[in-house]
Amino acid sequence: MKRHLVLVLIILTTLLTSCSTVLNHKTYKVNISSNAPNSKVRVYDSIYDLPSKVEVERSKKELELELITETENLNYKVKPVWDPKFVFVNLSGFILAPVNYAVDLTNPKRFYYRKSIFLDTNDTIRTITPERITKGIENGFKRYFSTELSRQKGDLYVHLGLPFVNGFKFKPELEGSVNIVGMMGFTAGLDYYHTNKQFLSLRLSAVEDYNNPVPITEDPSETLNMPLSSVFVSLSNNHQFNRFSVGYGVAFARNMWEFVFKEEYQFIIMETKKRAHSAIGLVIPVHFTVFDNFNIGAIYRPTFYTFGHSTKFQYEHLLSLEFSYKFKIR
Repeated sequence: MKRHLVLVLIILTTLLTSCSTVLNHKTYKVNISSNAPNSKVRVYDSIYDLPSKVEVERSKKELELELITETENLNYKVKPVWDPKFVFVNLSGFILAPVNYAVDLTNPKRFYYRKSIFLDTNDTIRTITPERITKGIENGFKRYFSTELSRQKGDLYVHLGLPFVNGFKFKPELEGSVNIVGMMGFTAGLDYYHTNKQFLSLRLSAVEDYNNPVPITEDPSETLNMPLSSVFVSLSNNHQFNRFSVGYGVAFARNMWEFVFKEEYQFIIMETKKRAHSAIGLVIPVHFTVFDNFNIGAIYRPTFYTFGHSTKFQYEHLLSLEFSYKFKIR
């Protein structure tokens, strides 16, 4: 019995201990950047242009870096810290946790230098501690969100978008209120910067309420189908705040609703009716530039006055989540 117990403990120790020993490689890649323009960094015996992703060895020793700038060379030392796998995952062994830590404490793979290192030339302290690495990451986020896009007065961009998710609230004639969430659509337009921080946007959009992200063939088991679609033209003035843009403007829309009833597993249509009307209202686009000219955003389009409808003043809306890309043509 004791021999079996010892065997079980050995197996459990093998499976549950030394997480950093098993999960971590001897080397890993760290992102190194600096606020010095046109700078390079020497790591071991190699030189890399910054920013760069550099492969370094895990060790309990300090990582020595040499920042090479246009005016001077600066030497830095980065202190290692314990890898989160060593700190937290080893606890999964519960009663064997002390053994887990004992095994990993003999292995340099329990260390790392964080995922990102920022070399700040304005900082007179050249030894980078964990607190300074965290500060560098925070500064990196601040720089990312505070980045001013390179836009100039007179720039002209083509905007191509994919309204991927669309929420409809329409009121077809004699049908009451119809609320549906669907997918797919397309947007094309032009963005003209009349100042460095503002641009006029003229766009043509067509959206649908497909149930799937990719349109598929008709399901023969469905007996009732009520597709919604909308085509609209919008003109908005947009304000650029670093990576964010917020706009306001007017929109003219053509909303279409269809009712189709057929026999199950038959393509014989038993009943159909269509409703369509035009409407005028507002458009409020909000976008965030993720990188380069790729954006994600939301477009809110409320309308208040309808044409071709017995009720002239009524509220309808379309809310779309959009992926878009802009490229400069002038």
